[in-house]
Amino acid sequence: MFIAKSLVIPLLERFYVVAKGCALRQREKGFRKAFKSIGIGVEMADVICFDCSRISIGNHVYLGPGTNLVGRGGITVQDHVIIGPEVVVMSSIHNWRGAAWVPYDNVELLKPVVIGRASWVGYRVIIMPGVELGPGTIVGAGAVVTKTFPAGTVLAGNPARQINQRDMAQFEHCCQEDLFYLKVKRENGIPLVHKEERYISQHEA
Repeated sequence: MFIAKSLVIPLLERFYVVAKGCALRQREKGFRKAFKSIGIGVEMADVICFDCSRISIGNHVYLGPGTNLVGRGGITVQDHVIIGPEVVVMSSIHNWRGAAWVPYDNVELLKPVVIGRASWVGYRVIIMPGVELGPGTIVGAGAVVTKTFPAGTVLAGNPARQINQRDMAQFEHCCQEDLFYLKVKRENGIPLVHKEERYISQHEA
């Protein structure tokens, strides 16, 4: 009985550690320390991450409620990025091309993801492995981003396509003047929930 117990308990403990290591939730102790790196002024709300040690988060970043980061292939979120609720970012994919098994084999293809500085990713966006979004990219709600896009691109749809383009001169001016949304609000003591309301016409949208 003692021998069986001495074998079973370590196995159960190991299983718990492995299972727990698969995914970390923000409420767990030491959650922030699990990341490869994490900057100052980062705001999170009920974030889930897999392989956190391969995820880098910049300064003054917001990760909305239910954000799910799958970091096996590596994820970099640069400074001043805002990510809306329930966004999924994936950085690896199962191998199916010439696979020994079906529907896929045990090979995992690692494809790093980069979300560029001061980008805005909307509600329930999915970013697929290997995507790189240039600085100032805007991704509309519900979009599925399957490929790389340059700076200032405004995206929407499934698969995501370009529907507009930022004024990059104005974007660079704001960057040079250090006019970043989260940083300005924090430095001026403005609550993050505070919004100024203004109606716009359809052609302005």
